[in-house]
Amino acid sequence: LPEFNIERTPDADAVTDICQQLDGIALAIELAAARMVSLSAQDIRDHLGDRFRLLAAPRRGAPRHQTLRDVVQWSFDLLDTDEAAVLARGAVFSDGFDLDAATQVCGQPVPAGRYAATGIDEFSMLDLLESLVRKSLITVDRTASSIRYGMLETIRQFGEGSLIAEGQIDEISRRHAAYLANQAVAWYSIRDGPGFQSGLDWLEPNMANLRAGFRWAVSHGEIVIATAIAAHTAIQLFSRQVTEPISWAEELLPAATAANVAQLPRLLVAASLCTYTGRAQDGVMYSAKAMELETQPGYEPYEFGMSTIAHANAQLFCGRPERWLELCADLAQRDGLARRIGLAGLLNGLPGLGRGEEARALADEALQAVRAQGNPFWVAFTLLGYGRAFADTDPQSALHVLRQGVGYTRARRMLFWEAVLTRESASIEAMYGDLDRALDLFDVAIASQHQANNVAHTAAALASLAVCFDRLDSHETAAIIYGASTVYGSANRVKGLRHACEHLAESLGPSRFEQCVAQGAAMTLTDAVRFARQHISRQRSDRRHGSGAQTVGQ
Repeated sequence: LPEFNIERTPDADAVTDICQQLDGIALAIELAAARMVSLSAQDIRDHLGDRFRLLAAPRRGAPRHQTLRDVVQWSFDLLDTDEAAVLARGAVFSDGFDLDAATQVCGQPVPAGRYAATGIDEFSMLDLLESLVRKSLITVDRTASSIRYGMLETIRQFGEGSLIAEGQIDEISRRHAAYLANQAVAWYSIRDGPGFQSGLDWLEPNMANLRAGFRWAVSHGEIVIATAIAAHTAIQLFSRQVTEPISWAEELLPAATAANVAQLPRLLVAASLCTYTGRAQDGVMYSAKAMELETQPGYEPYEFGMSTIAHANAQLFCGRPERWLELCADLAQRDGLARRIGLAGLLNGLPGLGRGEEARALADEALQAVRAQGNPFWVAFTLLGYGRAFADTDPQSALHVLRQGVGYTRARRMLFWEAVLTRESASIEAMYGDLDRALDLFDVAIASQHQANNVAHTAAALASLAVCFDRLDSHETAAIIYGASTVYGSANRVKGLRHACEHLAESLGPSRFEQCVAQGAAMTLTDAVRFARQHISRQRSDRRHGSGAQTVGQ
């Protein structure tokens, strides 16, 4: 094959991908190589989604080695009934499973067919999985806190085809989706306390399974199951900056509304998290509807206060901080979770409206309330507010609390709050502390939030960075970055922004300031982030080769 050159990057990459996707199975790789007579390496790689048809070219040798399907079928034929049933049914898992999942999804009997195993309890399932591991048909991942099992993609595709041939694919797929829905709801129900962390640690590695379960439920009209997956996955994994399930919730809303499912208020709150992906006005609409429905009989909302704080957040990012405070003040007069959320919301919102003294007066009460309950999400939210409340009067104490918050959230992999707390630390450092450290923190926060598609907080971080660049006398850069932040309506609560804009207009002149703002507003968010990070890097380099680290006020 004179046109093939393994030293050429596209060919080398394609060959590497083929070997990886074929799980290193020698026969499969040999059959793929035989296809090179009529296909390029890239063509073969791109058709491996249907590998059993692609790698079916006849070859010499034992019958079981004629095709890839033959060799996998031969391996299946050597299994007993229960082993074959577990292996075939395990094909519905997209990215691994644990013992409980295998028992619940693969261990229940089906009416008839080749894989109609009787009921398999947890201990019997453990024996079967161990046998399949020893036969190299199931893989084991020991890196997580609990053992997860997996399947080579070749085995998984064969098992899926076997379920289809036996007419069992829909039954096992429904069990899979229902199991995921039940788990998502169960983890949500114990999130106030240690269950919060455990739930995230279960949900995150099961993201591919949750996606597959959701997709199957939607395509088969199982709206109740799809709602449970979308609503509870979105609201929990949001703290890990996983935003994909928010789009599931939005996609499902028309069908869920038409079906009038009981958990519709929960789905609406989950959909309202689109506030953070840059669509705050839609967030207002969804959360308002959730607040309306949760007062009506027949619906199953989250606890009282969840739809209200979602509505308050959306109002804030629409540029209405006073409405935020009204809603949080109402919550603070309630009991339970609503009161804790309300106090934390006031603590965060009052400083931005020049009412820091009021925030400081309730800071200890708010922190004590959320710590007593133990939900890390609300603890992190309150630590953020605590830092904001004391930023002007005691910036060093504020920074200390925020640093504690960063460590607290990092230990729990709450990436959303870690990035927000990092950004707030950067803002205070820029105004009262070390400018070099502020630049480092801004870079980390902006990169994290943009990567997660957290548009609202990325824009807020850009606005805060504009304040920092103004203090560094980099006025045009500051004005351009500020302009980029204005597109997303997220800058209304940024400390010092109004003063910075006034100073920039004075320094540049009104006309030039407006030109720079317009230049920034015309950028895509990705371009704005790239521009900001380039100038952060440039500033750090200039300062290293200039006067060195500088503390504000020197």
